[in-house]
Amino acid sequence: MVARWVAFVLLLVMLLGAFRAAVKELLPKDDYMTLADYEPWSGEVVETAKGIPVQDGGRVKPLESHAGFLMLGMRGDRLIKILDENGEKVKITPTEWMMDALFRPHVAIQLPTFRVDNSEVMERIGMDGKAKRDRYSYEELSGAREALLQRGTEYEKLSQGDVDLDTVQKQTLALAQNFRMFEALIGYFSFARAGVELKGAGADGESTYQRVSTVMETADVIQTVMQEARTTGNAPPAHVQDLLRQITEYSNAARYGFVMLPPPGDDKEWNAAGNAIFEVMTMESADPELSIKDIAGLEALVVAQADGTFPEKLKEWRSGIEARAEARGEMRAVPLELNYNKMNWFFTALFFCFVPGTIFLVLSW
Repeated sequence: MVARWVAFVLLLVMLLGAFRAAVKELLPKDDYMTLADYEPWSGEVVETAKGIPVQDGGRVKPLESHAGFLMLGMRGDRLIKILDENGEKVKITPTEWMMDALFRPHVAIQLPTFRVDNSEVMERIGMDGKAKRDRYSYEELSGAREALLQRGTEYEKLSQGDVDLDTVQKQTLALAQNFRMFEALIGYFSFARAGVELKGAGADGESTYQRVSTVMETADVIQTVMQEARTTGNAPPAHVQDLLRQITEYSNAARYGFVMLPPPGDDKEWNAAGNAIFEVMTMESADPELSIKDIAGLEALVVAQADGTFPEKLKEWRSGIEARAEARGEMRAVPLELNYNKMNWFFTALFFCFVPGTIFLVLSW
């Protein structure tokens, strides 16, 4: 009887050791990068941001869920750990990660966001991998940006042509797609950070800058100028062409990754900021006044992030979006999903049901 128990314990230790070794091999190294200038978001801001309604995959969900999905796809988990200037661990949740990407891109590009499971992927884009499996920041990958996107386009065309990609090709394609998505996030509010440059508009011929929302208010005037040019066969004025070029670039940069403007009427598809800008400028908006107000609100948010009024402005923004979503009958699932995320039912079930059940089964053997 004793010998049987000794054999059982030895077998159990061996199985646990093999399991631990396998998990350690599959996971990237748990090295913590140091970001001395990283400032965690306040608890108030994080709690407000978590519940902002956004649309993703055709349904309305809290920003927390959307951020978690994106972060999991890029990084392979839902938590980033770094060290501050004092060597203390700082945990960055998906909501904080997305807030960094949207409002502090200069910080977000330093975070270890991208998981690479095979160092051969790095070799394909002309870089030396840090380890067989590791995580990289946007800043680290940016040196190979052109090669990565070129490989991604190449492998995407192959996959669309019914070619079976090998493992490295699939992982390279996934990395390129994640890289593009992250670029969409960090560039989303570029229209609010810079504004439109009006060359030579200053008193001494210097450039001045105007908010995109202000330019949107003149969309009818701009379209009249463009129509007159088409009618007469003349080229539009150079300054108008340059203005429209900038507006087009800003609208394209804000079309992906963050769909958070409930539309007027019964349209089921929410708008990204870029679409709202483009539709107003092309006179295709169903409610240009609302769209201009939305863009002005986002510009105010970006400004507030630097002047200390961000928590209040973010609450104000969330309340406005919630009210519009509520009026459309799309808010009911948002608080339920927030509560689900908070309770973390999967971990609870794993810890209190699966693990005890497994132990009981092993002991019964």
